[in-house]
Amino acid sequence: MLLLKEKETFLDIYVARQPILDRQQRTVAYELLFRDGLENSFPDMDGDTATFRLLSNTFFSMGINWISMRKPVFINFPQALIEHEIPLFFPKKNVVIEVLEDVNPDKKVIRALTRLKKKGFRIVLDDFLYSPELTPLIRNADIVKFDFRGSSIEEIEKMMTALSGFPNLKFLAEKIETHGEFKKALEMGFHFFQGYFFEKPMILTNKSIPVVKISLIRLIAQVSVKEIDFSRLTRMIREDVSISFRLLKFINSAYYRRTIPVDSVKDAVTLMGEREIKKFILLIASAGLAAGKPKEIVATAIITGRMCELLGQEVETGFSDEELFTLGLFRNIDAMLDMPMEEVLRDLPFTRRIKQALLGRNKELAQFFGVITDFMRGDWENLRHHSRRLSIPVETMKDAYRDAVTMADEFLAINPK
Repeated sequence: MLLLKEKETFLDIYVARQPILDRQQRTVAYELLFRDGLENSFPDMDGDTATFRLLSNTFFSMGINWISMRKPVFINFPQALIEHEIPLFFPKKNVVIEVLEDVNPDKKVIRALTRLKKKGFRIVLDDFLYSPELTPLIRNADIVKFDFRGSSIEEIEKMMTALSGFPNLKFLAEKIETHGEFKKALEMGFHFFQGYFFEKPMILTNKSIPVVKISLIRLIAQVSVKEIDFSRLTRMIREDVSISFRLLKFINSAYYRRTIPVDSVKDAVTLMGEREIKKFILLIASAGLAAGKPKEIVATAIITGRMCELLGQEVETGFSDEELFTLGLFRNIDAMLDMPMEEVLRDLPFTRRIKQALLGRNKELAQFFGVITDFMRGDWENLRHHSRRLSIPVETMKDAYRDAVTMADEFLAINPK
């Protein structure tokens, strides 16, 4: 997120990201979604110029690592920017060129893409619909994206067959929203997947939380009471080498910006204080309960929790900042455990009002969640509608998102598995 000043006119830049996963459901890249503002219009400049300035500021002023978690980013390039070989201004290890479906594959475009390919850039064809006229584009492409909402399975299979003469070409299935669609795309031979299928339960069955995760429930119970027994909590953390290690790594991470290292569990618990140690334990529990699921589901949970906490200061929800962090963090707990939310909550030591909120029985809170989800997914149209009704300053949302992404990045850095 950034704010550009151009001729005394402020140009708000919105950035969201969508994860791209491989066949093992590991996040291998992100697609960055840019907008100039909620009205989706550029003041006093054409779209290509604004996009170029946005990219320049994103890479050279802000740095790209904070939002990409040091992974490659897919970026849409309009025709004019391709023709002028604008990607050459950016590092090829970071940028994957996404060619929009409305780009005309004329000689100038093909010449530019051929040059960019020789320079080491990876090229993706977005929202692909096959026709023989696109062969020059296909020859330069590394990845072809098929929209599972825009084309039927049968149509996609026919197009994949038509592309069988390009053995080095990889396929990306986008707008995958269910595990059934993910499974089908796997069977069809797709290499990469984009969508929010990982946020939904894979199977809804009558089962209980695995015994191996019961210790995490006990930790949640320890920090869900009004008054924490710090001696007992410190002892529980010390007895778990893994949690002790992660606590010390997290408190010494860039997120907290401490000048003097903390090297004991007791000091860490004391310095973090009740509020922060509660959050840390909930982060650990959330990551543990999501073990075996895509890492992205933990990142999404952390970002949601932190944004709920920060934006709760702007809206009257009836919940404390601490409760909002918990609600955001565990909003997709059913997907983490592949169980219905009602059954998950039977075993979790949350208060009745927290459980009711997680079950979606609070309409105001559901709208609040909607704003955060819209921002994270880059759904600017819904965001414009919701943010106005809730009167949340957009600049505040941007700051909250950046803080939340940083928290997720730092936490996942100490939880590599």
